[in-house]
Amino acid sequence: EPEDDDARKLDDERQSDHWQAEATEAQKEVEHLKKEVMKLRARVRQSEERERAQLQEENGALKGQVHLLKFKTDLLVDMVTLANLDCDRLEDELLLEDRDSMKVQPRPGEILRAHTENAKQAVFNALEALETDDWYAELLSDLSQPPEQTDQPIASFVELNPSQRLLWREHRDHIAAYIGGERYELRLEDEELLCAICAGEFIEVFKLDDYQVDIVKQWWSLGFLEERFLNDTH
Repeated sequence: EPEDDDARKLDDERQSDHWQAEATEAQKEVEHLKKEVMKLRARVRQSEERERAQLQEENGALKGQVHLLKFKTDLLVDMVTLANLDCDRLEDELLLEDRDSMKVQPRPGEILRAHTENAKQAVFNALEALETDDWYAELLSDLSQPPEQTDQPIASFVELNPSQRLLWREHRDHIAAYIGGERYELRLEDEELLCAICAGEFIEVFKLDDYQVDIVKQWWSLGFLEERFLNDTH
């Protein structure tokens, strides 16, 4: 009988070890399934984010095409308006910018082939400009009232002229800045300066490096920047 008890005890221990091993394996399987579920959820989120980003990109491209179409439409409207004007009300400067290039000067109210060729070339130049990434930013930054230029020395503290708009776009190796309808190329490290100007903050000129001082002086002389008095409230 003692031998039977020992045998039963040994069987019980083996059975317990077996169930313990089964429980351990089941726990491992549960943990594995949890990890797979987490991975699946992460993939779903990534897929949703990619789809959202793709939709935003497509939406941006569509908006760009709409703006481009509007620009072309406005251009055609201007051409039709120009064509419908009375000849005796047209000025030579409106018809032909480079009057000296004409071999025959027009008589009052006369439209020559040179006028037509000049208008066609202006349209071609405008359409060619639309092929670049700069035209829209240049258009937005070109406000109707140009600022007053100055030859005065630059002030120690300057800020963006409220009548102007500064925009910028980051590229792989430089930053393109747009103001007054013109494009300026700056360095990637000039991002902080551009953000400060766009945010309406005042710029301490003496803290800028030589490259930044040159571009700030240029914008100052063109009237894009103005003096900031520190006791002013903005």
